[in-house]
Amino acid sequence: ELRRSESHASALEEVAKVVQVDTMACFAELPHVPFMSVEKPNVLVVMATGKMGRAACEAFRAAGYTVFGTSRDGANPSLILRGVKPIAFKIGNKASMANALAIAQGPHGLVVFLNTEPAAAKFKEAAVVAQGAAMIAACKEADVLQVIFSSAAFCDICPADVAIVHSKLEVEKLAQKVGLNALTILRPVSYFENVDQPNYYNPLKKGSLKDLHQPKTLLSWVSTADVARAAVAVANDAHHWNGKILTCSSCNATPLELAAALSAASGVPVKYSVAISQFALHWLLFPFYKFVVFMNKNPPPLADSAPFLSLVPDAVGPAEFFKKLGKWSNGEVFAPKTIAK
Repeated sequence: ELRRSESHASALEEVAKVVQVDTMACFAELPHVPFMSVEKPNVLVVMATGKMGRAACEAFRAAGYTVFGTSRDGANPSLILRGVKPIAFKIGNKASMANALAIAQGPHGLVVFLNTEPAAAKFKEAAVVAQGAAMIAACKEADVLQVIFSSAAFCDICPADVAIVHSKLEVEKLAQKVGLNALTILRPVSYFENVDQPNYYNPLKKGSLKDLHQPKTLLSWVSTADVARAAVAVANDAHHWNGKILTCSSCNATPLELAAALSAASGVPVKYSVAISQFALHWLLFPFYKFVVFMNKNPPPLADSAPFLSLVPDAVGPAEFFKKLGKWSNGEVFAPKTIAK
Protein backbone atom coordinates (compact mmCIF):
# COMPACT_ATOMS: atom_id res chain seq x y z
CA GLU A 1 0.00 0.00 0.00
CA LEU A 2 2.89 2.35 0.76
CA ARG A 3 4.33 1.62 -2.68
CA ARG A 4 1.16 2.99 -4.25
CA SER A 5 1.38 6.29 -2.41
CA GLU A 6 3.55 8.92 -4.07
CA SER A 7 3.79 10.95 -0.88
CA HIS A 8 5.00 7.96 1.11
CA ALA A 9 7.41 6.96 -1.67
CA SER A 10 8.92 10.43 -1.77
CA ALA A 11 9.39 10.45 1.97
CA LEU A 12 11.01 7.04 1.89
CA GLU A 13 13.39 8.11 -0.88
CA GLU A 14 14.58 10.97 1.32
CA VAL A 15 15.23 8.49 4.12
CA ALA A 16 17.03 6.24 1.64
CA LYS A 17 19.49 9.01 0.84
CA VAL A 18 20.56 8.95 4.46
CA VAL A 19 20.75 5.17 4.92
CA GLN A 20 21.86 4.52 1.33
CA VAL A 21 19.13 2.03 0.47
CA ASP A 22 17.39 1.59 -2.86
CA THR A 23 13.88 2.04 -1.44
CA MET A 24 11.82 1.09 -4.45
CA ALA A 25 13.97 -1.96 -5.13
CA CYS A 26 13.30 -3.14 -1.58
CA PHE A 27 9.54 -2.68 -1.98
CA ALA A 28 9.61 -4.42 -5.37
CA GLU A 29 10.62 -7.65 -3.63
CA LEU A 30 7.82 -7.52 -1.05
CA PRO A 31 4.67 -9.59 -1.73
CA HIS A 32 1.45 -7.64 -2.12
CA VAL A 33 -0.61 -7.66 1.06
CA PRO A 34 -4.18 -6.30 0.87
CA PHE A 35 -4.76 -3.26 3.04
CA MET A 36 -6.62 -3.88 6.28
CA SER A 37 -7.97 -0.98 8.30
CA VAL A 38 -6.81 -0.73 11.91
CA GLU A 39 -10.01 1.13 12.79
CA LYS A 40 -12.26 -0.77 15.18
CA PRO A 41 -16.03 -0.87 15.33
CA ASN A 42 -17.77 0.39 18.44
CA VAL A 43 -19.02 -2.15 20.97
CA LEU A 44 -22.36 -2.16 22.80
CA VAL A 45 -22.46 -4.31 25.93
CA VAL A 46 -25.99 -5.18 27.00
CA MET A 47 -26.41 -5.46 30.79
CA ALA A 48 -23.08 -3.75 31.31
CA THR A 49 -23.44 -3.52 35.09
CA GLY A 50 -23.79 -7.29 35.65
CA LYS A 51 -20.77 -9.44 36.43
CA MET A 52 -20.39 -10.67 32.84
CA GLY A 53 -21.18 -7.24 31.41
CA ARG A 54 -18.58 -5.50 33.59
CA ALA A 55 -15.94 -7.98 32.49
CA ALA A 56 -16.87 -7.51 28.83
CA CYS A 57 -16.63 -3.73 29.14
CA GLU A 58 -13.19 -3.95 30.72
CA ALA A 59 -11.87 -6.43 28.15
CA PHE A 60 -13.09 -4.49 25.12
CA ARG A 61 -11.80 -1.22 26.58
CA ALA A 62 -8.41 -2.80 27.22
CA ALA A 63 -8.34 -3.97 23.60
CA GLY A 64 -8.83 -0.42 22.32
CA TYR A 65 -12.53 -0.47 21.47
CA THR A 66 -14.94 2.38 22.14
CA VAL A 67 -17.47 0.79 24.49
CA PHE A 68 -21.08 1.69 25.23
CA GLY A 69 -22.94 -0.06 28.02
CA THR A 70 -26.63 -0.34 28.85
CA SER A 71 -28.02 0.21 32.32
CA ARG A 72 -31.32 1.20 33.86
CA ASP A 73 -29.70 4.50 34.77
CA GLY A 74 -28.49 6.38 31.70
CA ALA A 75 -25.85 8.23 33.74
CA ASN A 76 -24.50 5.21 35.60
CA PRO A 77 -21.39 6.43 37.45
CA SER A 78 -19.76 2.99 37.69
CA LEU A 79 -19.72 2.74 33.90
CA ILE A 80 -18.43 6.28 33.44
CA LEU A 81 -15.56 5.60 35.86
CA ARG A 82 -14.60 2.58 33.74
CA GLY A 83 -14.48 4.66 30.58
CA VAL A 84 -17.74 3.18 29.28
CA LYS A 85 -20.42 5.39 27.71
CA PRO A 86 -23.71 4.56 29.47
CA ILE A 87 -27.04 4.32 27.69
CA ALA A 88 -30.39 4.17 29.49
CA PHE A 89 -32.06 0.90 28.61
CA LYS A 90 -35.00 -1.33 29.36
CA ILE A 91 -34.09 -4.94 28.67
CA GLY A 92 -36.36 -6.78 26.30
CA ASN A 93 -37.87 -3.58 24.90
CA LYS A 94 -37.26 -3.43 21.15
CA ALA A 95 -37.56 0.36 20.91
CA SER A 96 -35.13 0.79 23.79
CA MET A 97 -32.69 -1.59 22.09
CA ALA A 98 -33.04 0.24 18.77
CA ASN A 99 -32.28 3.52 20.51
CA ALA A 100 -29.19 2.03 22.20
CA LEU A 101 -27.96 0.66 18.86
CA ALA A 102 -28.43 4.02 17.17
CA ILE A 103 -26.47 5.83 19.88
CA ALA A 104 -23.64 3.28 19.93
CA GLN A 105 -23.28 2.95 16.14
CA GLY A 106 -19.88 4.15 14.97
CA PRO A 107 -18.27 5.06 11.65
CA HIS A 108 -16.77 1.57 11.43
CA GLY A 109 -19.87 -0.33 12.51
CA LEU A 110 -21.03 -1.92 15.74
CA VAL A 111 -20.45 -5.18 17.61
CA VAL A 112 -23.07 -6.17 20.21
CA PHE A 113 -22.27 -8.28 23.26
CA LEU A 114 -25.73 -9.59 24.07
CA ASN A 115 -27.18 -11.16 27.20
CA THR A 116 -30.60 -11.90 28.64
CA GLU A 117 -31.78 -11.36 32.22
CA PRO A 118 -33.98 -14.12 33.67
CA ALA A 119 -34.58 -12.21 36.92
CA ALA A 120 -36.11 -9.28 35.01
CA ALA A 121 -38.41 -11.80 33.34
CA LYS A 122 -39.31 -13.37 36.71
CA PHE A 123 -37.53 -16.53 35.53
CA LYS A 124 -40.31 -17.31 33.07
CA GLU A 125 -38.84 -18.92 29.96
CA ALA A 126 -41.31 -17.34 27.54
CA ALA A 127 -40.52 -13.89 28.93
CA VAL A 128 -36.74 -14.48 28.71
CA VAL A 129 -37.08 -15.65 25.11
CA ALA A 130 -39.21 -12.57 24.35
CA GLN A 131 -36.35 -10.43 25.72
CA GLY A 132 -33.90 -12.06 23.36
CA ALA A 133 -36.28 -11.92 20.39
CA ALA A 134 -36.82 -8.17 20.75
CA MET A 135 -33.11 -7.40 21.04
CA ILE A 136 -32.11 -9.69 18.18
CA ALA A 137 -34.76 -8.19 15.91
CA ALA A 138 -33.43 -4.72 16.67
CA CYS A 139 -29.88 -5.88 15.88
CA LYS A 140 -31.05 -7.27 12.56
CA GLU A 141 -32.84 -4.08 11.61
CA ALA A 142 -29.85 -1.96 12.63
CA ASP A 143 -27.57 -4.10 10.43
CA VAL A 144 -24.94 -4.50 13.16
CA LEU A 145 -21.66 -6.09 12.13
CA GLN A 146 -21.67 -8.87 14.70
CA VAL A 147 -23.63 -10.21 17.65
CA ILE A 148 -21.80 -12.15 20.36
CA PHE A 149 -24.42 -13.87 22.51
CA SER A 150 -23.55 -14.89 26.06
CA SER A 151 -25.52 -18.11 26.45
CA ALA A 152 -25.01 -20.97 28.92
CA ALA A 153 -23.17 -24.27 28.82
CA PHE A 154 -25.30 -27.40 28.56
CA CYS A 155 -28.38 -25.44 27.49
CA ASP A 156 -28.77 -27.94 24.66
CA ILE A 157 -28.96 -30.97 26.98
CA CYS A 158 -30.67 -29.65 30.10
CA PRO A 159 -34.34 -30.47 30.75
CA ALA A 160 -36.86 -27.98 29.40
CA ASP A 161 -38.06 -27.19 32.92
CA VAL A 162 -34.65 -25.70 33.85
CA ALA A 163 -35.83 -22.37 32.50
CA ILE A 164 -32.83 -20.22 33.45
CA VAL A 165 -30.62 -22.38 31.20
CA HIS A 166 -33.01 -23.79 28.61
CA SER A 167 -34.25 -20.30 27.72
CA LYS A 168 -30.74 -19.53 26.43
CA LEU A 169 -31.06 -22.33 23.88
CA GLU A 170 -34.31 -20.87 22.57
CA VAL A 171 -32.69 -17.44 22.19
CA GLU A 172 -29.77 -19.08 20.36
CA LYS A 173 -32.22 -20.62 17.87
CA LEU A 174 -33.87 -17.27 17.24
CA ALA A 175 -30.53 -15.58 16.65
CA GLN A 176 -29.49 -18.30 14.23
CA LYS A 177 -32.67 -17.95 12.18
CA VAL A 178 -32.84 -14.20 11.54
CA GLY A 179 -29.76 -13.93 9.33
CA LEU A 180 -27.49 -11.61 11.28
CA ASN A 181 -24.32 -10.42 9.52
CA ALA A 182 -22.24 -12.42 11.98
CA LEU A 183 -23.21 -14.41 15.08
CA THR A 184 -21.04 -16.17 17.61
CA ILE A 185 -22.42 -17.94 20.67
CA LEU A 186 -20.39 -18.25 23.86
CA ARG A 187 -21.53 -20.85 26.37
CA PRO A 188 -19.87 -20.20 29.74
CA VAL A 189 -19.83 -22.90 32.42
CA SER A 190 -20.04 -22.05 36.14
CA TYR A 191 -18.42 -18.72 36.96
CA PHE A 192 -15.76 -18.52 39.66
CA GLU A 193 -17.35 -15.18 40.56
CA ASN A 194 -20.48 -16.97 41.79
CA VAL A 195 -18.74 -17.61 45.11
CA ASP A 196 -18.48 -13.86 45.78
CA GLN A 197 -21.83 -12.21 45.12
CA PRO A 198 -22.84 -9.82 47.90
CA ASN A 199 -25.81 -8.64 45.83
CA TYR A 200 -27.17 -12.19 45.97
CA TYR A 201 -26.52 -12.60 49.68
CA ASN A 202 -23.39 -14.64 49.13
CA PRO A 203 -20.37 -12.47 50.01
CA LEU A 204 -16.96 -14.11 50.25
CA LYS A 205 -16.43 -14.08 54.00
CA LYS A 206 -13.12 -14.78 55.67
CA GLY A 207 -12.63 -18.53 56.15
CA SER A 208 -15.79 -19.46 54.26
CA LEU A 209 -16.72 -20.41 50.71
CA LYS A 210 -20.32 -20.99 49.64
CA ASP A 211 -22.10 -21.99 46.46
CA LEU A 212 -25.21 -23.93 45.46
CA HIS A 213 -23.47 -27.20 44.62
CA GLN A 214 -22.61 -30.21 46.75
CA PRO A 215 -18.99 -30.28 48.03
CA LYS A 216 -17.77 -33.19 45.89
CA THR A 217 -19.64 -32.42 42.68
CA LEU A 218 -17.09 -32.14 39.88
CA LEU A 219 -17.93 -29.06 37.81
CA SER A 220 -16.45 -27.04 34.96
CA TRP A 221 -15.40 -23.47 35.81
CA VAL A 222 -14.37 -20.25 34.11
CA SER A 223 -13.88 -16.61 35.08
CA THR A 224 -15.97 -13.82 33.57
CA ALA A 225 -12.73 -12.00 32.67
CA ASP A 226 -11.60 -14.92 30.53
CA VAL A 227 -14.98 -15.22 28.81
CA ALA A 228 -14.73 -11.51 28.07
CA ARG A 229 -11.25 -11.95 26.58
CA ALA A 230 -12.65 -14.70 24.38
CA ALA A 231 -15.35 -12.27 23.23
CA VAL A 232 -12.66 -9.77 22.23
CA ALA A 233 -10.80 -12.47 20.28
CA VAL A 234 -14.05 -13.37 18.52
CA ALA A 235 -14.71 -9.72 17.64
CA ASN A 236 -11.18 -9.39 16.29
CA ASP A 237 -11.83 -12.25 13.87
CA ALA A 238 -15.56 -12.07 13.23
CA HIS A 239 -15.43 -13.84 9.87
CA HIS A 240 -13.68 -16.90 11.31
CA TRP A 241 -16.03 -17.14 14.28
CA ASN A 242 -19.25 -16.47 12.43
CA GLY A 243 -21.78 -19.23 13.05
CA LYS A 244 -19.70 -20.97 15.70
CA ILE A 245 -20.48 -21.98 19.29
CA LEU A 246 -17.73 -21.98 21.91
CA THR A 247 -18.08 -23.59 25.33
CA CYS A 248 -16.10 -21.41 27.73
CA SER A 249 -14.37 -23.57 30.34
CA SER A 250 -10.87 -23.28 31.79
CA CYS A 251 -10.83 -26.22 34.21
CA ASN A 252 -12.75 -28.85 36.17
CA ALA A 253 -12.84 -28.82 39.97
CA THR A 254 -15.06 -29.61 42.95
CA PRO A 255 -16.18 -26.91 45.39
CA LEU A 256 -13.87 -28.51 47.95
CA GLU A 257 -10.95 -27.97 45.59
CA LEU A 258 -11.97 -24.33 45.21
CA ALA A 259 -11.97 -23.99 48.99
CA ALA A 260 -8.45 -25.46 49.14
CA ALA A 261 -7.28 -22.99 46.47
CA LEU A 262 -8.83 -20.09 48.38
CA SER A 263 -7.14 -21.26 51.58
CA ALA A 264 -3.75 -21.26 49.85
CA ALA A 265 -4.33 -17.85 48.28
CA SER A 266 -5.64 -16.18 51.44
CA GLY A 267 -3.49 -17.83 54.10
CA VAL A 268 -6.65 -18.72 56.04
CA PRO A 269 -8.23 -22.16 56.48
CA VAL A 270 -11.42 -22.16 54.40
CA LYS A 271 -14.49 -24.29 54.93
CA TYR A 272 -16.93 -24.98 52.10
CA SER A 273 -20.68 -25.16 52.70
CA VAL A 274 -23.78 -25.15 50.54
CA ALA A 275 -25.17 -21.62 50.48
CA ILE A 276 -28.81 -22.65 50.90
CA SER A 277 -30.48 -26.01 51.39
CA GLN A 278 -32.40 -27.53 48.51
CA PHE A 279 -35.54 -27.48 50.68
CA ALA A 280 -35.25 -23.72 51.17
CA LEU A 281 -34.26 -23.24 47.55
CA HIS A 282 -37.37 -25.14 46.46
CA TRP A 283 -39.65 -22.73 48.28
CA LEU A 284 -37.75 -19.47 47.86
CA LEU A 285 -36.05 -19.72 44.46
CA PHE A 286 -37.68 -22.56 42.58
CA PRO A 287 -35.98 -21.81 39.21
CA PHE A 288 -32.57 -22.18 40.87
CA TYR A 289 -33.75 -25.32 42.63
CA LYS A 290 -34.44 -26.94 39.26
CA PHE A 291 -30.98 -25.91 38.06
CA VAL A 292 -29.23 -27.28 41.16
CA VAL A 293 -31.07 -30.60 40.88
CA PHE A 294 -29.98 -30.84 37.26
CA MET A 295 -26.33 -30.08 38.07
CA ASN A 296 -26.03 -32.21 41.22
CA LYS A 297 -28.32 -35.20 40.70
CA ASN A 298 -28.03 -35.53 36.93
CA PRO A 299 -24.69 -33.86 36.23
CA PRO A 300 -23.96 -33.08 32.59
CA PRO A 301 -20.66 -34.25 31.11
CA LEU A 302 -17.68 -32.09 31.96
CA ALA A 303 -16.85 -29.47 29.37
CA ASP A 304 -13.93 -29.96 27.03
CA SER A 305 -11.66 -27.01 27.93
CA ALA A 306 -9.23 -27.47 25.02
CA PRO A 307 -11.03 -25.30 22.41
CA PHE A 308 -11.43 -22.45 24.88
CA LEU A 309 -7.84 -22.69 26.10
CA SER A 310 -6.61 -22.56 22.50
CA LEU A 311 -8.27 -19.13 22.27
CA VAL A 312 -7.45 -17.94 25.81
CA PRO A 313 -4.36 -20.01 26.70
CA ASP A 314 -3.71 -18.21 30.00
CA ALA A 315 -7.27 -18.59 31.31
CA VAL A 316 -7.18 -18.93 35.08
CA GLY A 317 -7.91 -21.91 37.30
CA PRO A 318 -8.98 -21.72 40.96
CA ALA A 319 -5.52 -20.86 42.33
CA GLU A 320 -4.93 -18.06 39.84
CA PHE A 321 -8.47 -16.72 40.22
CA PHE A 322 -8.27 -16.32 43.98
CA LYS A 323 -4.74 -14.95 43.78
CA LYS A 324 -5.98 -12.25 41.40
CA LEU A 325 -9.07 -11.61 43.53
CA GLY A 326 -6.79 -10.89 46.46
CA LYS A 327 -9.35 -9.91 49.08
CA TRP A 328 -12.52 -10.85 50.93
CA SER A 329 -15.82 -9.14 50.18
CA ASN A 330 -15.30 -6.69 53.07
CA GLY A 331 -12.09 -5.43 51.46
CA GLU A 332 -9.64 -7.20 53.76
CA VAL A 333 -6.61 -8.18 51.71
CA PHE A 334 -5.47 -11.80 51.58
CA ALA A 335 -2.27 -12.55 53.52
CA PRO A 336 -0.93 -15.84 52.13
CA LYS A 337 1.68 -17.50 54.29
CA THR A 338 5.22 -17.66 52.97
CA ILE A 339 6.36 -21.26 52.87
CA ALA A 340 10.04 -21.70 53.64
CA LYS A 341 11.99 -23.73 51.11
